Amino acid sequence: MTKHERYITALRCRQPDRVPIVIRGVDPLNDTAGLPPSRHPSFRFLIDTVAENTEWAYRWHPPEENLLSCHSDAAIRIEVQPSGQEGFDEETRTFEAPLGPLKTIKWVSREGKPGMTKKYLIESLEDVERFLSIPYQFREPDVTRFFELQTKMGSNGVLMASIGMDPIGHVTHWLGLETLAIWSLTEREAIFRLLDEFYHRAELLVKALLSAKVGPVFATLGMEQATPPWMSVDDFTAFTTRYDERLWAPILEAGGLVHVHCHGNLKQVIGDFIDMGAGCIHPVEAPPMGDLELHEARQLMQGRISIEGNIQLDDLYTKDEEYIRETVKQAITDAAEGGGFILCPTASPIPPVLDEKVLNNYLALIEAGLEYG
Repeated sequence: MTKHERYITALRCRQPDRVPIVIRGVDPLNDTAGLPPSRHPSFRFLIDTVAENTEWAYRWHPPEENLLSCHSDAAIRIEVQPSGQEGFDEETRTFEAPLGPLKTIKWVSREGKPGMTKKYLIESLEDVERFLSIPYQFREPDVTRFFELQTKMGSNGVLMASIGMDPIGHVTHWLGLETLAIWSLTEREAIFRLLDEFYHRAELLVKALLSAKVGPVFATLGMEQATPPWMSVDDFTAFTTRYDERLWAPILEAGGLVHVHCHGNLKQVIGDFIDMGAGCIHPVEAPPMGDLELHEARQLMQGRISIEGNIQLDDLYTKDEEYIRETVKQAITDAAEGGGFILCPTASPIPPVLDEKVLNNYLALIEAGLEYG
């Protein structure tokens, strides 16, 4: 099998000639690694090893503006000033809405480190009205780059078209987890109004991509914002399942597959993912980061959802090579029989420099995957 054939076979819950190996966040297609993308020399050997020995995975992102607003009335004013925290600037974005301005404030690193939201865009019911007052005008995404990357990818792996965060992911992005939790008890109507709006915008994007013959694998994330114990199972169904099931339906009808990134506890909502039509879930975490051992996940998924996972990123940074090899061996033992399993870390490498210990653990993961898979 080619790398593409091997990966797509496993994604579709069938048995490939060996277990595919995907190193999330290490991208041979664009010669980058890490979050944010890095070309630090310490990643060089890992990128080359991934390019030669593993299946390539890359997510092409259409313009994100399609999910906020493309209308000129939503003009954004950006102001940057020192934050008072070394290495970080305070970035204020003001959206000019017909019912009054909306503002979000973030601390943004000058060194590529993760930032922090200091003020969310929507903090009151009045802000909901302001946001919904912004006229929305969908713009067809330019898909030229997708097909260029698909040609460049060749038979090395699978190019996924990202449809971005699902509706609950977008609502949480602009609302914040704390407000989402409180409003799930006190202002549910406001949450549903925002979910309806983001569903509408996401649906337009999905249909446009399908019309442009983009696919067949589509990537999404965001539903981890509503998984237990943060939200109840009933709320997960209300805020996530009822929207994603409809959003993904045209993809499934076209013969496509939805690749889902969702951390956290999944045991109580696997049935929802089956109902939604998820094709693959990453990373399906065992305790303590999640609540599903791989052998349990296989039983619950009933051969209808493939698994991409579940080697913990933290283990790659803290454990030794023998531990990684044994963990890989056990993962393959628990999940590979019958197909539908892709070996993968739970997250991308985050620190901008890859030290020797971590590099050797990544190499141990790859070597063990090839040996036991």
